Amino acid sequence: KFLLGVSTVGITVAGGNGYGIGLNQLKNPSGVCVSSKDQSVYVGDQDNHRVVKWVVNATQGSIVAGMTGVAGSTSSLLNTPGDCVLDPTETFLYVADYGPTYQDKSISFLTDLGYTFTPYNNVSAPLLIVIQTNFLRCYTQCNQRTACRLFDYDSDTNQCRLWSDDLTTGIISLAIPLKPQSRVGVIRIAPDIYTPIHNQPCDKCTDSRYEECDPLSLTCQCPPMTFWDGSVCSPQRYLNQSCATIDSCRSDLALECRDVGCNSLFQCLNQTKVWTAAGFCNATVGGGAYGLSGPWGLHVSSGNTLYMTDYDTGRVQVYPSLSRSGVTIAKLSGIIEDVSADSMEYIYTSAFTLASLFISPMNTTLPSSAIYICGLSSIYSPYGIAVDRYRNIYISHFACHVVTKWTLNATAGVVVAGQLNTPGSTSSLLNGPKFIALDEVHSALYVVDYYNYRVQKFLLGVSTIGITVAGGNGYGTGLNQLKNPSGVCVSLKDQSVYVGDQDNHRVVKWVVNATQGSIVAGVTGVAGSTSSLLNTPGDCVLDPTETFLYVADYGNHRVQRFRL
Repeated sequence: KFLLGVSTVGITVAGGNGYGIGLNQLKNPSGVCVSSKDQSVYVGDQDNHRVVKWVVNATQGSIVAGMTGVAGSTSSLLNTPGDCVLDPTETFLYVADYGPTYQDKSISFLTDLGYTFTPYNNVSAPLLIVIQTNFLRCYTQCNQRTACRLFDYDSDTNQCRLWSDDLTTGIISLAIPLKPQSRVGVIRIAPDIYTPIHNQPCDKCTDSRYEECDPLSLTCQCPPMTFWDGSVCSPQRYLNQSCATIDSCRSDLALECRDVGCNSLFQCLNQTKVWTAAGFCNATVGGGAYGLSGPWGLHVSSGNTLYMTDYDTGRVQVYPSLSRSGVTIAKLSGIIEDVSADSMEYIYTSAFTLASLFISPMNTTLPSSAIYICGLSSIYSPYGIAVDRYRNIYISHFACHVVTKWTLNATAGVVVAGQLNTPGSTSSLLNGPKFIALDEVHSALYVVDYYNYRVQKFLLGVSTIGITVAGGNGYGTGLNQLKNPSGVCVSLKDQSVYVGDQDNHRVVKWVVNATQGSIVAGVTGVAGSTSSLLNTPGDCVLDPTETFLYVADYGNHRVQRFRL
């Protein structure tokens, strides 16, 4: 307080006891107003998120708005208050409640002076370096950018550094004596922020700083250089940091999450072309949680959970993301072929010799009683399975030469490809359909036509005439041929088809309208057990990002993951 025309010596009327949260302290005060009635002073205490009233000659203030240290958006809380002013009658106090409001539920935590941020990766650079007049403006710069998780601000130089890292990928370190006026702000991100937006339709994250619309799934997903850790979008990890999910490492730095030497201790390591996802790396037969006998059918969920049928043992195995330890969810007698899962996490297994689908975890079958003849009310010789978002089930019937569609709670199927009990090689017929793949984006069904050595594409709801998209040039080793194909999967990005070419010991990719394929895994005619070779591959499946191709390496008792 200065008495104008009397003295240039100031009188402390509020604070003056250092930076802090006490009622006799202030923490970066910003606004001030004064009562004309009793000369009480009201102070906008910015970083304490409160307004404090100091009466004349008081040694401490009293809170009249907000709550110490609590930045909130309810009517009684403040978030980074700026200026304040009294109305003419001094009945009301107006406060500039600065805190950003566009889907911003985060709270900025600030360290004391004398600290800076250091990433674990010493070559990691800030997202942006700008000059700002105060730390609040630096915070605003960070909060306006989806990628920014943390900032440090040096009031001596006005340098504001924005980082995409957080305290999982770096540390707050002491900056004294080099930067005594530097401090760090961390954007605290909580699970409740993500609950209403993650995996939801894109309109839920239109104005969000936390997630963005994925053009393939049309749902809200984590932005680049972050990954879903089960509760929030967390920054991807650096070299040698521990990891737990397939997308938790900095792929822009050519890192991937894997273990070394099959020791099941996962770290972010330099990318490799191929890695064993299930079974023993040395291609030996086994059982239990880690061993496999004959992996055959595959399915990968949107959360990167791997489902697999162990053909030789009748087991259905489930592997959480990146885990090589499988859990047996079903063990059936006779031959089992394929596995799939729906949006409700029901798991469907084609029990070939039992003429039914086995459904977990309900442990029921479809149909309830097996019928061992080809018909629309039976599921005889079921092989490939696909389930759409509406939980409609598509089933290939190997010995009946058709693919049927079963709607939810149906007692009979409808033929969508082939003709019942009519094997053939024309475009409208099938001969021994095996694995199938469903492309819901383009309403297309892909069918491995085993005895015709081809893959057929059917436009659902449009035509029952198949289009040959792979093979169709007889049994052989050429790149325009297939030799007892079994597995199939399709890219939702460009509709390329990947085919498990069983007796050629390879997986071949066929782009749209191609006259021949290109080998993406294995070597033609070479059955081997090294990491780059295959032995009688079965099914194949792409991960949700289409970065990896999983292949059931039947003869080597393992599932291999190839980087595309």
